[in-house]
Amino acid sequence: MRRIFEILGSSLNLTWQEFKSHKIRTLLSLSGVAFGIFCIIGVLATVNSMEYAVQKDIKALGSNTVYIDKWEYADGGNDYPWWKYVKRPNPSHDEMLLLKQKVPAAANIAFNISTNSSLEVGDNSVSGINYYGITDEFSNIQPIEIEQGRYLQQSDFDYGANVMVMGYEVATNLFGNAQKAVGQTVKMKEGKKGLIIGLIKKQGKSIIGGWEYDNSILMPLGFMKEMVREKNSSPIIMVQGKETVPMDWQAPCVPSVN
Repeated sequence: MRRIFEILGSSLNLTWQEFKSHKIRTLLSLSGVAFGIFCIIGVLATVNSMEYAVQKDIKALGSNTVYIDKWEYADGGNDYPWWKYVKRPNPSHDEMLLLKQKVPAAANIAFNISTNSSLEVGDNSVSGINYYGITDEFSNIQPIEIEQGRYLQQSDFDYGANVMVMGYEVATNLFGNAQKAVGQTVKMKEGKKGLIIGLIKKQGKSIIGGWEYDNSILMPLGFMKEMVREKNSSPIIMVQGKETVPMDWQAPCVPSVN
């Protein structure tokens, strides 16, 4: 132990002598080392942050979930012509109900249609809002956090009630303060009026796009159909599989019977 302290003391003494003899060179060397360390830390922190954000956005699409859609989600570089996509049939709500009967391996199956339109409150109007008409199991696949008010209930879906939950950014743009949105009535597409029953917790920007709840409203499918036609509103069926239980590859010992 004494030898270690002697080495440390000698090293500190040499460092101090070098610093007194070449102050500028020593300061520049220390500055360079410190700058390099901070750069490495900054790059690692940025990469970790981006990785977390991407994983979070992918998880938001729904784990263990298949999307049944007419269109492809991204250009995969294949030679499949666009006009063949046009000829594809649209998934329908009736097919979603049939899947519920025929696919026991599915934990949740939901149907969604969407459009883009405006909202009005008095003299205030906001355009470019994502309208989503959804079925009851949508939130099981796409968890939605409600900051104020409540989420859609089963009775809302059953009767196609004219209610909605609203994104944080939409509420802020319409009312100035997002907290004032719950309980208000807004004018929607085709002059329909809807009651805001819940405020969705602020999501922030997404790297891969996703559902963009901050700029959206979610309502029962039946209410949405009063404003748009199902086949012209980008219908999508979402099928979430049941969680698989890991297999125990170590077979139990079975006593032999003579």
